[in-house]
Order: sequence, then structure tokens, then C-alpha cells
Amino acid sequence: MIGATRHAGYFRMDAPVIGYCFSEKAVIRFEWILERQAKIELKIMDNTGTSIHESGSLSKNRYSLPPGTLKRGLYYFKVMQNDEIIFFGKFMVE
Repeated sequence: MIGATRHAGYFRMDAPVIGYCFSEKAVIRFEWILERQAKIELKIMDNTGTSIHESGSLSKNRYSLPPGTLKRGLYYFKVMQNDEIIFFGKFMVE
């Protein structure tokens, strides 16, 4: 399940592009557009489904992880609002 899953409202993930490959030394940046100012949460899982990082409540339209936060591998992320998945994607770190 990759891509937008929301049935009502508008959400667009601008970065990262699904399947994007970051270098280990890159800042991993997430950016999105949400139809109204609402708080969301970003959760990152590794390839086994283990939770690696949770952002907490975000009210701005961007979030970044510093370089070196994630080791090489495939990662999945989901954007949540009120315990509902509004976007699900993946990226790699090489």
C-alpha cells in the first residue's frame, strides 16, 4: 500500500518522492500540503515493520531528520491524523 489513502479531504506529499534514495549523509526532509491547518504525526518503520522514529504532533508542513539518523536500508513512513493513515510511502538510505 503506497500512496494517498485518505477518502475525505486533501493531502499531498511533496517530499520525499515515493521510492527516493537518500545518501547516509543527507538530511531526510518531508514536506506536504494539507487542506487545512491540522496536526499530523509522521512514523518511520524499517523493512521489518519495526518503528524507528515517531515525530510527535506536527503543525507545520515540513519535518526533517538530521544526517546519520537512519542507517542504510529500506524504510516505510506513514502520515497519521487522528489515528487515520492519510499517506503511506517508502524511501531508501544508501
